[in-house]
Order: sequence, then structure tokens, then C-alpha cells
Amino acid sequence: MGLLNRQKCKPWLFGKKAKSLPVLCGSDQGKAIGFVSEKKIHPVIFPRRFASGAVPENLTAILENPNQFLVIKRRDWDIHKVSRLYCGESYSIPDTNELVLNDCWVHLPSGTVISSAKEVLAGSTVALGCFYQGHSQVDWGDAPLIQEDCFLLATCWGNNYAHWFFDSLPRLSSHVRPESYPKLLLGRNPPPFQIQSLEMLGWKKESLICPEMELVKCRRLHIHMAAEFSGVPHPECIKNIRQRLLNAAGSTETTKSTRRIYISRQKSRRRIVNHPEIETVLHDFGFEEVFCEELGFADQVRIFSQAEAIFGPHGAGTINAIFAPSGAALIEAFNPQVWDHAAHRVASLCAIRHFHLFGENANKEYDVILDPKILTRTLALALENPS
Repeated sequence: MGLLNRQKCKPWLFGKKAKSLPVLCGSDQGKAIGFVSEKKIHPVIFPRRFASGAVPENLTAILENPNQFLVIKRRDWDIHKVSRLYCGESYSIPDTNELVLNDCWVHLPSGTVISSAKEVLAGSTVALGCFYQGHSQVDWGDAPLIQEDCFLLATCWGNNYAHWFFDSLPRLSSHVRPESYPKLLLGRNPPPFQIQSLEMLGWKKESLICPEMELVKCRRLHIHMAAEFSGVPHPECIKNIRQRLLNAAGSTETTKSTRRIYISRQKSRRRIVNHPEIETVLHDFGFEEVFCEELGFADQVRIFSQAEAIFGPHGAGTINAIFAPSGAALIEAFNPQVWDHAAHRVASLCAIRHFHLFGENANKEYDVILDPKILTRTLALALENPS
């Protein structure tokens, strides 16, 4: 039995007695009790994430006050984040395989699969280090039994719009279609965007299994074993899902894209504090304000498929850039205390140009203050407009 050796990995505890479970990784996952078969979906690949565009004032701010970009307990990681933002990176994605397992448990809040011998399959989840996702108050014998063959789509944080797109939906690779995989296993109370996106891909609502309990047992389960980290989808998987959703929405890249979309967070968290003056700049550049949370999923696909440029504070809405035509621009406004590379990485996979500017953290709610002059220069750079 291969035990996953991670220095910071918390024990995976299940049941009222909260016993720690062994973790299988790599080739040992095929030795799990209940293993039926394994097939390779995609070979190992080394995608390239291109450097993000920015005006010199951004780098000046980092050099003058680097501490604002460092989060306590994560300093090394944040330094790497900044360097990769400006330099880009090549990174590896291992073989993408599909496993079939009989008589296994699934911890739905994290998407973790546990064999009948109570072995955790490392490749089933991106959440091995998240101890708060790895506990269950449901005893093994109390877990409801799912008799139908089903395909696992529950993932850690999958109820978040962005994580649904870069962690969950890419599992529905080209061969996963309703006719061959009629039942999908999701978590409890799936949000509307999950149901709407799956309906666009051909699954009816009654095809979705959404148990009330956090631990279930499956008679037979199909598992997409992919990247171990969140926000790192396989290029072919994300491109396939992108095209299928565009086709379902009736969108093509043959129509000239002229819309400039501003993803507003003013009705949500992490708002722009000095919004009136930022709104003036965006209006001058022809951006229209859109509140993604007020749109149905199909409407979001159609709107962003018509965009030549997208601007917004870092957040779930920026993931909609994957529906934009190749060559479009995504301009993200970052709060130095709360940001990551996910939208940038996915944009590169879809041939979307990425640009960014850093603002100033305003408060404990991570609202941000943006410099109108830097925004003007960044938009001009992204749109190739003289400033």
C-alpha cells in the first residue's frame, strides 16, 4: 500500500470514532480494493502560461512596498505568485485516467473516493490538505447506498462558480456524454449554475444524483483522476467543455466580437471602493456593466462569447473569459491580499490574452481601491489604444 507522504497533509478522519485513513497515490490507486478497470484519457502534458501584460507602474508599486503583496504564513508562495505573473510558466499535468471502482464510499463535500477497504484515493480530489473538508460525522454503515452506475462530479469547493469550471466540468471530457454516462453524482443542493450548465451539456435534472448526506456508498463509480491541485485543468478537457457549451448556446466565433464587458462586483463582496471614478474610465473605453449573479448561465455564455475585452476585479466572474473568442483580452484588477492565477491560467489555455493591475487593499472585507490613471494605461495597453 502506497501512503501519500506530504509534510503538511492533515489526517483524513471519518466516522464518529474519527480514525485516520491510509492514502493511495500514483500506480497504487489501481491496487485499491474494489478496483475494476482503468483507462487513459489524456497523456501527460506541459502547458505554457504566458506572462500577463501590465504597465510599468505596477512593478514600481511592488518594488516600493513589497510587504503589501505578502500574506502572513504564505510569503514564499506569494513571491512565486508575483514572479510567475510577470514571467509566465510551464507546468506539468500528469496522465488523466478514468478509474472504475466497485463498492466504494464518496465524501461529497470534497469529492474524495474511499475504497471498500477504507483507502483514500489521492487522485480523486484536490483537497487532500484541507482537513476541514476531510471529516464526516456519518458512520460507514449509515451511508446511503447508490445502486446506479454513476460518474463522480462532486469536487471540493464545487459550489463556487469558478471552481465548478476549472475543477469539476473538465472531468466531463470528450468521451463523457449522457448516452454513455447517464447518471452524475453531485453534492447536496447543487446551485442553479451547476444544473443549468449540465442541462446545456445534455443531462436532465433527473439524471443528477444529489444525496442529502455527506458520505455515500456507490455500487459502481466512474472517477476522473486528474490534476492534484485546484485550478489546473487539462487543456483538452477545458477546451472540450468550452466548445460544447458554446455550441449549446448557439455561439460561434464567426461573428465579429465587439462588446467590452465590465464584470461588476458592486452588489457582492470585494467591491471597488472608488467605483464612480473607475466607472467613468470604463465608460470612456466603451465598457458595459454586467452583474453575472443576475444572469442565467446560458445568457452568460452568450454575452461573453461576444466580448473582445473583459474587465473585472479578480473573482468567479472572470472565469467567464473562457467563452470569449480567441485573442480577446481579460483585464483583472487584483487586490494584493487576495488573488491567484486561476483565471490567468485558464485564459492562456483558451488563447485569451491576460492583463492585470494591482490596487490597494481597503479593509478587512478585501474591498479594493484602484488608481484611475493606471487603469487607463492598462486598458489602453490591452486594447492597443493610444493613451
